[in-house]
Amino acid sequence: MVKFVMATIMILVSISRGIAIPTYLHELGVMTISEGTISLLEKASFAMMCISMTIGGAIIIGNMWSRKRALLKFPLEAASSDEPI
Repeated sequence: MVKFVMATIMILVSISRGIAIPTYLHELGVMTISEGTISLLEKASFAMMCISMTIGGAIIIGNMWSRKRALLKFPLEAASSDEPI
């Protein structure tokens, strides 16, 4: 599950950084963008990073809750299973 959470977060953060590329190119003088567009891109990039952290947290908490329900429903079977915690 850790690999799934990390992969999800990495994909979403890479999309966030992709959104910010035109801003970096403007700072380097490679392309010209209006200040309104730069502000919009920065806000969109930040929002995407916040969304990626929220999704990662939701996946982790969801798995913790489902494991806890399994332990409460069948304490002996769930505790002795070969399933990784």
